[in-house]
Amino acid sequence: MENEIQQNLYCPNGHENPLENSVCVECGLPIVEWEKELNSLLGRMDAKIDFVVPHIRGSYLGLGTVGNEIVTNLCNNFGEDMPGVSFLNIDSMKSTRDKTAEEATSRGVRFYQHSIGDTSAGGSIYCGLGERAVMQDDQIESYLHMSGIRNEDTSQTVFVAAAVGGGTGSGAAPTIVNLCRLCNQEVSTIAMIISPSRHEADHSHLNAFYGISKLLTFNGKANADTVLMLNHDKLRHIRGVGRQGKEYKAAEVASYLLKLFQLNLQRSGMVRMCRLNRGTKIQAFVPCVAIGRSMEIFGNLANVMESAAAYPLAEIDFNNVIASYLLIRIPKAIANMYPDEAVSEEFEAWNNRYIPNMSSSLVQILHTDERSDRIDVCIMLGGANAGEIMADTVTGYRRFKASVTNPNQWEEYGLSEQQIREAEQVMENYDRSMEGLRNRNATDWSNTDSQD
Repeated sequence: MENEIQQNLYCPNGHENPLENSVCVECGLPIVEWEKELNSLLGRMDAKIDFVVPHIRGSYLGLGTVGNEIVTNLCNNFGEDMPGVSFLNIDSMKSTRDKTAEEATSRGVRFYQHSIGDTSAGGSIYCGLGERAVMQDDQIESYLHMSGIRNEDTSQTVFVAAAVGGGTGSGAAPTIVNLCRLCNQEVSTIAMIISPSRHEADHSHLNAFYGISKLLTFNGKANADTVLMLNHDKLRHIRGVGRQGKEYKAAEVASYLLKLFQLNLQRSGMVRMCRLNRGTKIQAFVPCVAIGRSMEIFGNLANVMESAAAYPLAEIDFNNVIASYLLIRIPKAIANMYPDEAVSEEFEAWNNRYIPNMSSSLVQILHTDERSDRIDVCIMLGGANAGEIMADTVTGYRRFKASVTNPNQWEEYGLSEQQIREAEQVMENYDRSMEGLRNRNATDWSNTDSQD
């Protein structure tokens, strides 16, 4: 048609050519339809987007030497069987870097490592200096995004593992949990912390006291949704048995506990638990675990749960517990012997025996595709005072505080009197809140009894 506009193509040198030409008539360069090629490239990238940037449901962060050990054990033992997760180790000791990241990446596992601060400045010794090292590191947020944490993803859970007796674990854990919330306001956060042995130096208890207070409250707002409180003295005596008969000890038990949580990610069980904790304002929980209990030996679920109750991983008075969550792993080979209703009834009976002031309870059952008779049980107990759970740490902290005769001395540890007062206030407020919940629960039970 006479009025039809003739479309032309251009070569890389800008020479105009008719549509039918494949090479330029002037310079001989190939002619590329840039818009068509761009759309084709975007289409290919879109098809591979799940491979390039997979949806990360769970990010496991190891902070400090012990936290790194827990996450590295988790990655080495189970990483290839944990789809949709990532691992990130952060420490102030550059000498701890090893080939784990390279080896894990070669197996298709997302594993990262990052060093912070200057070890010579004492950042790995004192909580305040460790906190400063993290806050001054301009790469932390990039590593969090790299590990898969993204904005407005309601299905994501971040697990933080740290021993809070050290300066890195106690200083970094609260700050990084808060950073995760800034990266994704919808993220659920679970911090597994190990408080120091009663025989450790008093500055370790200072670190733990300060770190736990900031895990509970950061800048005046609730920080971690769930703080799993483990004590070193309790943890080093615990034992578990893996599916292949391997014995788990201490840090390996902590790693396996995180593996149990990962199995529940696909069913959004961790998200549900964290949201329940936000609603009740109960953050501190003590886990009781029984790993790899053979049903041929133990006979029934009641005995396995009794076994778990015998090994709380921190100090806990069952009379002060008002929330209990059961996470149980049952092989499909024996699942028909333990239907969901029977498990829930058994846990209700356990609660009636051990928890006289129960307010909220949750049962999460995992069926795994394996031929075994070994069951894993984790019972999380909440509602007790943080000061009760970490009694040895409170005692050690008070000794340390009494030794500080000059207020300016706090600066040596990267702290101030104001920060110490705020930490104490957080602990007092949390314990007062738990006492209020327990008293209200007792009143509710009393009213129920009078009505009956």
